[in-house]
Amino acid sequence: MWWLKCAFMMLFHPIEMVTLIKRRRKEIPLLAMLLPFAISAVLRIISVYTVNYTVAAVSPKNANVWLELAVAVVPVALWAIACYGFMTIVGGEATFKETFVLSSFSLMPVFVFQPIAILLSRVLSADEAGFYGALQGLMWIWVIVLLFVTFKESNNISFGKTVAYSLVIIIVMLLIVGVVMLAFSLDCQIVLFIQEVASELNFFLR
Repeated sequence: MWWLKCAFMMLFHPIEMVTLIKRRRKEIPLLAMLLPFAISAVLRIISVYTVNYTVAAVSPKNANVWLELAVAVVPVALWAIACYGFMTIVGGEATFKETFVLSSFSLMPVFVFQPIAILLSRVLSADEAGFYGALQGLMWIWVIVLLFVTFKESNNISFGKTVAYSLVIIIVMLLIVGVVMLAFSLDCQIVLFIQEVASELNFFLR
C-alpha cells in the first residue's frame, strides 16, 4: 500500500508527492481516492458529537448529520471537479485521476489536527475557546496551501497563473453550488405545485 505512505508524505513534501502520483497514477486504486474523504467525514461527525460544549460551534442536538458530511467532503471534492474541468479548457497537464487524488490527499491535515482539537476541547473553558478556533483555522489553512501547491505543480504552471486560475475555479465552484441550489428549489416548488393540483382535482372529483 505505497499510496498510504504517500498520503502522509503530502503533509510536508507535496511537490515530491505530485511527482510520485504522476509517475504511478495507473497503480492508484479507487480506495486511495475515496478513503481520505470518508475519514474526513467520520472525523467531522465525531467532532460534532464529542467536542466539549464550551467550544462547540454546533450543538449535537441541533446538528444536521447530512449538512456536516457535506461540509467535510463537498468543498474539496467540488474543487477537484471544477479544477479539472477548467484546466481541461485552458490546457492543464493533470489528469482527472491525478487531480482528484491530490485533492483528496490534501485533507491529510484534518487527520492530524482534528483528533488533537477534539482532545484539547475537553480541557478548555469557554474563555479559552480561541485556542480551539486557532487550531481549526490552522488545519484548514494547511489544507488550502496543499491544494494550491499540488494544483500548481500537477499542471506545471506559474505562481501568478495558479493564483488567477484558483480565483476562477472558486467562482466556478460558487456557480455550481448556485445552480444546484436553484435546481433543488425549483424541484421542491414543482413538487408542491403538483401536490396542490392533485389536491384540487381530488376536491372537485368528489
